[in-house]
Amino acid sequence: FHDKKNVLLCISSIVIVVFFLVYTASAFAAGGKLFHAVTGVDYTVALTIGAVVILLYTFMGGFMAVCVTDFIQGMLMLVALLAVPLMAYAVVSGNGGLRELLDASGVAGGSDSYMSLWQNRAIDIISQLAWGLGYCGMPHILTRFMAVKSQKELNKSKGIAIVWVALSLTFACIIGVVGRAYLYPEVLGSAGADSAENVFINMITHLFTKQYALPFVAGIFLCGILAAIMSTADSQLLVTASSVSEDIYKGVVNKEASDKKVLMVSRITVVVVAIIAYIIALNPNNSIMGL
Repeated sequence: FHDKKNVLLCISSIVIVVFFLVYTASAFAAGGKLFHAVTGVDYTVALTIGAVVILLYTFMGGFMAVCVTDFIQGMLMLVALLAVPLMAYAVVSGNGGLRELLDASGVAGGSDSYMSLWQNRAIDIISQLAWGLGYCGMPHILTRFMAVKSQKELNKSKGIAIVWVALSLTFACIIGVVGRAYLYPEVLGSAGADSAENVFINMITHLFTKQYALPFVAGIFLCGILAAIMSTADSQLLVTASSVSEDIYKGVVNKEASDKKVLMVSRITVVVVAIIAYIIALNPNNSIMGL
């Protein structure tokens, strides 16, 4: 608004392109680690498969393809996030209780410290609050609201979105707490030293192959993790492409550009961003959160 020289437009677009590029790389890395952990396929091969699939449907289907797939992926992800920690907690609560298992698993400071909001460093708390509160203004979230049919639908959309986010982020935290106790000592602890980033994957495979012997259900819930990865990556690819094509190319470079040219620039951007993100994600030692 009132940005006649397009200074704000350029700065915000560059920020989106640079940081969403690395954000996309973290999603690609997550996909590679999931495939590698579940199938044993080499990380690079797994990363390539995941990146190509996401790139193809984003490139060919654009915004509509991303919205439709995100809805299906979002529902699958929510079911997995709710069901797995609740079922794992039911198992844990019958094995001596959550606190006792956390104390036994060797968490720093014991269960009281591990489950306290105030034991972390201030910088960690501020960082998480910045991410959590900032979620409401993330470009790939806001683009969904721009696609609402009418203004009357916005209140309903806000309600659905906030309930979904509150449930999914709360249960993601519960997975961390319950998973630490549930996977001790076989996976996390003296008998195993698996990555903390694989906790949800390990919970699903352990719960539905060893505890309940339901491998098909395990496969469905692992798809829930894949859904989270894909819905994040495709949204970020699309927003980055829109920033380059609509804001930088049409907004600054060529204001008279036709829709056809803008679409071409958008598709080229999707491919270029995907390739760079893929290169960044190639190192299997990079952590998802670190990226």
